[in-house]
Amino acid sequence: MRPLHAWKQFHTTSVSCQIYLEKNNGRLTDTLSRSLEQRLFWTALKSECEIQEYIPVPSFGIVNFKSPGTFPCPPCTSSGSEQRSGLETIGGLASNIDAKVERKSWYYYLTEILVRKIQNRVINTLYKDTNESWATMSFPKLVEIISEFETQLSKCHEQLADEIYFDLDTLHRHDEMIYHLQGRFWETYKYLYRPVLYCAIHTSAEATYPQ
Repeated sequence: MRPLHAWKQFHTTSVSCQIYLEKNNGRLTDTLSRSLEQRLFWTALKSECEIQEYIPVPSFGIVNFKSPGTFPCPPCTSSGSEQRSGLETIGGLASNIDAKVERKSWYYYLTEILVRKIQNRVINTLYKDTNESWATMSFPKLVEIISEFETQLSKCHEQLADEIYFDLDTLHRHDEMIYHLQGRFWETYKYLYRPVLYCAIHTSAEATYPQ
């Protein structure tokens, strides 16, 4: 609701996270601490990407920072007693969290990160110049780039865990996590197809292609 105020808070968090990782990355050995470290990084990165979609603010720099892992590791990968103790340490709410909901939320979180990675690659590839550059691109090359990202998104969707699987063409308002995840996919497709729509509007009919 207050994007500029939020940006300041995210910026502080992101800078602190980068300083911390620069100093301590790789030194943590216990599973719980490593998991918290990784989730801190990915949450800060996702926050930067999302706030920049709404207001044109400077980058925090964390998108160019080496991540402490390809994906954050689950919050608990040890025995039951250690697992429960670790979760209680994190939030103090472990006893109230249903195991199925916990697993579903973790699948949601990991998929959010994966789709965010794809979306960032789409933006970095197709939006590094002005919109006018789309009309001057080789259209077959543009189609080739889009097809490659389509394949990545399709594979991501096909590999969704059963707990969060959804039909892309059906609106899932009944499930908040799936609803937001579906929105993330649609948003990525929006970024992917916008250059084609621009070319269709601004390019002469003689220069268009069947694709």
